[in-house]
Amino acid sequence: MFGNNLFDECVAIIKAWKLKQQYPDEKYYKKELLNLLQEKLNEQTSSMFSQKQHFNIRDESGRSLCDIGINRKVGIELKKGKNGKIPKTEINRLQGQIEDYELDYPEGVIVVLVGECDKFTESEIRTRLQRKLDKENNIGIGIGQQFRIKLINKSHSSKGDGNLYKKKSPLSFDIDIPDYSKGLDLGI
Repeated sequence: MFGNNLFDECVAIIKAWKLKQQYPDEKYYKKELLNLLQEKLNEQTSSMFSQKQHFNIRDESGRSLCDIGINRKVGIELKKGKNGKIPKTEINRLQGQIEDYELDYPEGVIVVLVGECDKFTESEIRTRLQRKLDKENNIGIGIGQQFRIKLINKSHSSKGDGNLYKKKSPLSFDIDIPDYSKGLDLGI
């Protein structure tokens, strides 16, 4: 974790996450991600003297807690799509959940889309989360350390032309290129 804060380190791990398989239920994605975070965060060294730092990675429970909590600073919320969609009720619920999470996870929340989620659903969620951040920034909340929201789409329908089962060459790789066309990157 040398040079990055916990939030950025979690984002990097989740972006690099290669799912072992597609699961019928969100709880299996959560278990796989919990194990990955436990392994990656707790194997890293926190200083040049190789002194290990232990991270408390929890399977959270309760209505006002994320699916996964890390050191009670970063929350991870998984949303599983089916047939390319996440129901509108779940998207609306996510907005309320994010508001609740601000008190419990001061560094921010990472929303991870799993299962099947098309680009239109991802775009709708991204727009709603961006609106929330814009509203907070306009009223001056978060002076000092700002609450951050990051959306990462790990669904198997998130890449390519919408073909859910398109095979990739073993020599291909993904490059994450920031989109600066909309101005400053606020973490979404």
